[in-house]
Amino acid sequence: MEMFTINELQKSMAKDSDESSHPISFPVAKPSDIRRIFDPISYSKGAAVIRMMNNFLGEQTFKIGIRHYLRTFEYSNAVQVSLLNF
Repeated sequence: MEMFTINELQKSMAKDSDESSHPISFPVAKPSDIRRIFDPISYSKGAAVIRMMNNFLGEQTFKIGIRHYLRTFEYSNAVQVSLLNF
């Protein structure tokens, strides 16, 4: 966690400033969009958002919430709003 800021947050900010940047989540309109969903921008930005959630909720609350979320959607599907509504 000590290296997160250097390894992920800085990387996500640099990638996010590119003209090719995109939101973490976006509608898939064509097959080439699928590849963009799973690119380094999505993973780095996603990790930064999860870290921010951990920081503003507090580690204990965050862990309890994530465990509950994972148990709730175990063996099923969830969408982005499912996590945000939790």
